[in-house]
Amino acid sequence: MNLPFGNGIDLTLGLFDTTVGYEVEASASNPNVMRSYGYLMEPRTHTGLLAATEITEGLSVGAGLINGFDSSDGEDTAGHADLGYVLGADFTLPDSLGFLGGSTLYVGYVDGSDEGQLVDGDPNLDDNTLLYIGASVNTPIEGLAIGIAYDDRQLGDNDEADSVAVYATYSLSDDASISLRYDNVTVESGVEEDSFDNLALTL
Repeated sequence: MNLPFGNGIDLTLGLFDTTVGYEVEASASNPNVMRSYGYLMEPRTHTGLLAATEITEGLSVGAGLINGFDSSDGEDTAGHADLGYVLGADFTLPDSLGFLGGSTLYVGYVDGSDEGQLVDGDPNLDDNTLLYIGASVNTPIEGLAIGIAYDDRQLGDNDEADSVAVYATYSLSDDASISLRYDNVTVESGVEEDSFDNLALTL
């Protein structure tokens, strides 16, 4: 629905895709055949009410109330999800900046918990927050685009995971492209810390 207020406010009510993340649930829309660590840390869908509007040319914001952190986490949380929220801001650089024109920066935040959901058997870790910062940057090389994604996931008071991914996609022709992604994740659980790397190449 759309409210005729200001520049117009778009309202989405019900089940909708998450507003954070560089990659999406529809795998064919992703640059690589293999998903990133950041994607695994992010929610998939939300149930609630989302409002989005364009503040000025190139700047859009959104906010919503949601039922829990993730509506598609597979947990049986019916009747136990706490009220959460999502926030987001999308900024597109103007065409006057040359080759950088059309590049985008997005910042999003999700907060929510599912009461009674056990994380590693510990009910104290059910509170979830995620900060996402992503950018798609045009380059002076025709056909080459760069992407950057950062995820910071907090679970309760003890567990945290940080992920950074760098994307590069080059268009070979109208029908073919080659994509490269390097991503790293660091997981902290109590006093333990582990780090993992991944490299993906997709034609």
